[in-house]
Amino acid sequence: MASFAASSHASRISCPRRIDVHGVHIDTKYQYPGGAASRNKADAHTSGARVVSLSSTDTPLQAPPSDGAWLEAAQSLMNDECWCWGQDVLYPDGNLLIRYGLERIAQAGPGGRTAGYTCSINDGGGVWLRGSGVLYCRDSSAGILLGRFDMRPRVTDGDAPPIESWLEAGGDAFPLAAASERGREAACLLVPEACAWIADYEHWIAETVGVEHREQCLQRWPKRETPAGEFALRWRALGRGFCNGATSYW
Repeated sequence: MASFAASSHASRISCPRRIDVHGVHIDTKYQYPGGAASRNKADAHTSGARVVSLSSTDTPLQAPPSDGAWLEAAQSLMNDECWCWGQDVLYPDGNLLIRYGLERIAQAGPGGRTAGYTCSINDGGGVWLRGSGVLYCRDSSAGILLGRFDMRPRVTDGDAPPIESWLEAGGDAFPLAAASERGREAACLLVPEACAWIADYEHWIAETVGVEHREQCLQRWPKRETPAGEFALRWRALGRGFCNGATSYW
């Protein structure tokens, strides 16, 4: 998957870190948002079932952050994440994105390579992963695009197929969320959900193939900034802090 390289249960798993978001300490022990049912879905992943869960959040509806703290934290994490997705494709025992329940995007990318991966969520929604970021749509209406090198949220239009626009014109095909009230509202709803979806995937990676796999991925990545065992923690902190005016994330 050269294009990637170039460009959730009732019991808890303890983690040694606490994250300070907007002056409030957040307990970073992992808990599946959907309780026991969500745990069963995650277990189904390890048995090969094609189940993809959507995390819920309780992020309040406020304006997106106006300073660069969130963007700086988010872009370094997304850069590492996109690299790791590419390495997950190459996992010796089988493509981990496919094992998680995603499928290859039908359209070809540059040079005929796989353009990315996708899965369906909810009623008409979807997630698209590419080497240049993530596109997240809760349903058939508005969606959000988070770019690998520009994490300023962009909103998609339900009137046009978002993945086709992204493939053909890049991130600039979508307006910045900050440019309109509708965009800001969509971002405050969807950015935390997109971050939670990625966090769920990273937690599954750690449980399925171990943190050692992430460490091996990062050993081949000279621009790494994220500790191998903290991907899920950091995505959750970003999601919680997006509309809260956080001053630090980890």
